Amino acid sequence: MKELYQTCERVGYAYVPVQHFGKTYSPEEGLERGTIFPELDLPITVYGPLVK
Repeated sequence: MKELYQTCERVGYAYVPVQHFGKTYSPEEGLERGTIFPELDLPITVYGPLVK
């Protein structure tokens, strides 16, 4: 089994920032917005241009 890991190359790294639990939306507003965390409530343009 050890030999298997020695021959595999890394394909990427994950970066997960620490999220501090703070203010949240109400369950109804969270369902409407798709998240209960205001910090994650970003407009679609933040993720890049829409591809057609």
